[in-house]
Amino acid sequence: MSLTTSRADGGKFSGDVFVQLYGNYSSEWIKVPCEGSSYTSSTPAKVTVKLSDIGTPYRVDVRVEKPGGGGQSGLKLDRIEVVCSAIGDNWVYPSSDTVTPDSQAYVSRKDMLNHGAQIFTKDADFDGAVFVTLVCDGGETDEVQLLDSDGNSPLWTASDSVWVTLRTFDLGKVQTIKVSRHGNPTSYEREDAPPV
Repeated sequence: MSLTTSRADGGKFSGDVFVQLYGNYSSEWIKVPCEGSSYTSSTPAKVTVKLSDIGTPYRVDVRVEKPGGGGQSGLKLDRIEVVCSAIGDNWVYPSSDTVTPDSQAYVSRKDMLNHGAQIFTKDADFDGAVFVTLVCDGGETDEVQLLDSDGNSPLWTASDSVWVTLRTFDLGKVQTIKVSRHGNPTSYEREDAPPV
């Protein structure tokens, strides 16, 4: 299981963080350790635990204790990801809540979707990393590198196309695709097909 904090203000938080999973049954409270002295958005906090079968978790509760100083308002969440190695499945729980010692966050699951995208090149070869971000009605996905079926960065050749699949949680209809290389994104707006 991994816990990612918000990008806002670097998502930094010093304190103890606990999560509890709810499916058909509930788990015990599980402490999620951070790497280093605080939680940051650049380094998701991860923990591996062995649980009895609670069913597919539909909710994750989050609480914090002993927050550090420095004017911290609480733990600003971005998402929680849970992986079950026994069945090879994973679930995502997005959230923009801020958790303080006086409050808990109750984060519901959003199902994952596979988005297929076919990227067409024009008149130049390119051998390097290409990244895409989907901007949807309900927010935008993380930046994802385009890889071929072998997990490698493909060789982009003139008048070619590469089909890729992005697995993300459901954010609604895709409105814009940002394509980036060398950190310079170009945005492409969605155009609906004309009615027949």
